[in-house]
Amino acid sequence: MATSFNTVVISVFFLVTCIFVRFSHSVAPIFTGLPITLNVGENENTNRILYTLTVTDPDGDSFTCSATIDTGSFFQIIRDPETAEWKLLTKSPSFNANTAPSYTITVTCTDLHRQRESFILICACTPTECIYFTSQATVSKNALNTGSGIQIFDVNAVDDSGDVLTYYMTVSPSTVTSFQIDASTGIVTTTRELKYETQSTTTLLIRATDGKIYVTEKLVVTLTNMNTVPTITNLPATKTVSESIAGGTTLFTLSTYDPDSGATKTMAFSLASAASASHFTLDSNGIFKLATGKSLDYETTTFYNVSFTVNDGMATGGPYILLLYVENDNEPCSFDRTMYYASTSEGAAGSASMSPGFIVSDPDAGATWTYHLYNANNSDRFTINSSTGSTMGFAVNYDIDNNVMPSKVILTVLCKDNGGSTGVIKTGSTQITITITDVNDNTPTFSASSYTIYADQYDSPGSVLGSLTVTDIDSGSNALYTCTATSTSANFATYSINSDCSIYLAKTISFDYGTTVTYIAKAVDQGTASLTGTTTVNIVYRLSGTTTVTTTTTTTQYTFFSRAENIAVFSLLLITALALIAVLLYICVQWCCGSRACDWFRPTNRPTSPTKVKPYTPETPVTPAESITSIAYKEENLPPSQPYRSIRYHNGIPALNGWL
Repeated sequence: MATSFNTVVISVFFLVTCIFVRFSHSVAPIFTGLPITLNVGENENTNRILYTLTVTDPDGDSFTCSATIDTGSFFQIIRDPETAEWKLLTKSPSFNANTAPSYTITVTCTDLHRQRESFILICACTPTECIYFTSQATVSKNALNTGSGIQIFDVNAVDDSGDVLTYYMTVSPSTVTSFQIDASTGIVTTTRELKYETQSTTTLLIRATDGKIYVTEKLVVTLTNMNTVPTITNLPATKTVSESIAGGTTLFTLSTYDPDSGATKTMAFSLASAASASHFTLDSNGIFKLATGKSLDYETTTFYNVSFTVNDGMATGGPYILLLYVENDNEPCSFDRTMYYASTSEGAAGSASMSPGFIVSDPDAGATWTYHLYNANNSDRFTINSSTGSTMGFAVNYDIDNNVMPSKVILTVLCKDNGGSTGVIKTGSTQITITITDVNDNTPTFSASSYTIYADQYDSPGSVLGSLTVTDIDSGSNALYTCTATSTSANFATYSINSDCSIYLAKTISFDYGTTVTYIAKAVDQGTASLTGTTTVNIVYRLSGTTTVTTTTTTTQYTFFSRAENIAVFSLLLITALALIAVLLYICVQWCCGSRACDWFRPTNRPTSPTKVKPYTPETPVTPAESITSIAYKEENLPPSQPYRSIRYHNGIPALNGWL
C-alpha cells in the first residue's frame, strides 16, 4: 500500500514538474503596431472593420483575443476565418461624441499555455461622421472570359460630411496580383486576364478614409470556369541507374494531369549544370532518356537533381524533382525517409549539435557506410558525424542576421557504402531541412554618433522636425526596437523623441534663437536580453533663412537687423516717415501756389515790349480792410490802349506795379 502511494506521489510530482517546465518556456503572444489611436464616426454602423491586429506567438502556439471596453459595448474582436487575422469591429454602436468622445479598448491575447499579453487602443469618436459603402459585397467572374482592365467593383463609398474619400486595398491571399483599385474613384479592375489566376476566391479589404476616420469593407471575388494548373503526378521521385546503361535508355516517364478539355501540355526539364543537361532528353510524351551517344560515369558524377515543369499555355505546374543516382552494380545504401527535419539557433562554428535521427540500410551483406553532405546548397557551412550520422553542427560561424546566411536550408545527405564484394562504392541519399533561428546578438545602431536637428520660428507644436535612423540586423522580434531619450538641458520639454525615433516640437518655443537642447537617445530592441544603442541629438532653434547658427546653450548676440520682428518695425517706421514727407511736400506746394512764389509756375502771355502802367493812386487812402471792396476805378487812370496782354491784379493794383 505504501509503495503504491509513493508511486502516485512521484507520478504527480513528475507531472507537475513537466507542466511547470512547459509553462516556464512558453512565451506570450506579441503585438506589433500598438498602442494606437483610432477614429470612429459617430454615425458608424455595426460590423464595420476598424483595425486589423498584428499578433504573433513566438512559440507558434494558437491563441485567442478578446476586448474589454471602458464604456459601453460598441466594439468586438473577431478572428477572420479566411485570413486568420484578429480584427476590431463595431458591434451595434450607438456613439455620442458629446457624452463619450473616446473609448479605451484593452485587447488581450492568450495562448494555449495561458500566457497572455494586453495592449490598449484609444478609439476617438468623430462627431456626425460616417462612411457608407454602397457596392455589392460579392461578385462572381468567368475566369476564361474576363480580360485585363475589366471593372470588378465600384466601391462608391459615401461620406456623411461630403468629404472626398481616398481608397486603399489589401488582397488576401497576398500572392494574388490580378486586381487593383483606383485610389480616388474606388473602382477595382483586373490587372491581367483572369484565366491566368489560380486562386478561386480572393478577399479584397477596401479601406476608405476622409483623412479623419478610416473604415474597412470586405469584398469577395469568386472565379468560375477557371483554368486548372497542370501537374506531374509521379514526382518527386528517386531513381537509381547503373552507369553501364546505353545511350537512348528511358530513365523515367512523366505522368501529367490537366482536366481542362483541349489543353495542350508542354514539359521541360533543367539541371544546375548546362553540361549535365546535355546528357538527357525529354520528348512531348514525357519520356526522359539518356541522350543518344551519351553515357554515365559513376566516378565522375554520382547524382543528378533534375527539375521538371509542365505548362498548358496559361499556367505552369512545378517544379517537380527527380533525384537521379548513378551506381555501379553494387546495391547502394538507403535512408528510411526522403526528408528529415532539424532546427537550431545561429552560433559559432561547432556550437550547434543536431540529432537528425537518420536510419540507413543496405541490402548488401556485411555492408558498412559513412555519412556525407552533398556539396551544394550551403553544405560547406555544416558538419556531420561521418561514422554514425547521429549529430550535425556548424562548420562556420553561422549568422542569419541581415540575410548574411539563410535561415532555412535543405541539404542532401549521402550514405556511402564500403563497396561490398565488388569494391565499387554505392551511394544512397536523403534530404534534411534545417531551420536556423535568430539570436539577439546585434545592438541597434544609429546611423550617426550624433545628430543636429533644426527648428525655426515657423514650426508649430506637433511639427515633425526630423527622424533618427536606426538599424538592427537581427531578425524577427530581435530586430524590433523603440526609441527613448533623456536630457539635462533646461528646455528639454520643448521637444520630444517618439518611440519610432521621430523628433517633433512638443510646445511653443520660448527661448532665443541659437539655443541648443541636447538629448541622449537610446534604441532598445525587443530581444532577450534586450540590447541598447545610443546617440547624441542636438536640437538647435534658429532663425529661418540663416545659413549659420551658433549651437550653444547660451544666448547669442545679434545686431538690430538679425531679428525678423526688428526688421518689420524698421520697415513700418520707414513707411511712416515717407508718408510724412509726402504730406509736408503737399502743404508746401499748396502754400506756394497761394503766394507770389507760385507765379513762376503759372502760364502768362508776356508782351514783347512791356510798357509801364501808371499805378492807380486813390484820392483817399483806404485801410487794408477796405481795399478789397471799396476801390473805385477811373477811366483816366487806365493805361492807353494796348494790344491784348494778360494783366494780373491784386487788391486792384497790377502785379509787380507793371506789365508782366
